[in-house]
Amino acid sequence: SRCLIYKGSYEEASRILRQSMTLQPRSTSILLTLSKVELYKYNTLSSKRILEQALSNDFSIRSIVLFRLLQVYTWTQLSQYDDALNEMEKLMKLSDFTRNDINHNNYNVYVYDPLRLTDDEIVGSYILYSFLLTKNKR
Repeated sequence: SRCLIYKGSYEEASRILRQSMTLQPRSTSILLTLSKVELYKYNTLSSKRILEQALSNDFSIRSIVLFRLLQVYTWTQLSQYDDALNEMEKLMKLSDFTRNDINHNNYNVYVYDPLRLTDDEIVGSYILYSFLLTKNKR
């Protein structure tokens, strides 16, 4: 599904992820990826429901940066800018955003972790953070 997402084939990716959920209905990585696809399609309420489902399956995902970032995107699409900015400021202090190992065409062995932020997601997060700062009412 990741390749389909990068190609912009969101409907196909959504279909495949939903099929995968029939085999693994409580899979955190499938649910978070599906939530992300729904956000890309601007199906914000669907994305929010999927995040709530993932949380009800496993409360420990509250500590997963990707889950929290997807919540920020959801709040942003719902124009809940204060909530989004408050959470984004907390996230920006975490090692996931301050790490120095962003892949600069470094072909070291990398094990794919669907719950770890990709380089594109990190860059997108900085752009989102900049946008949220323009909406700041403080």
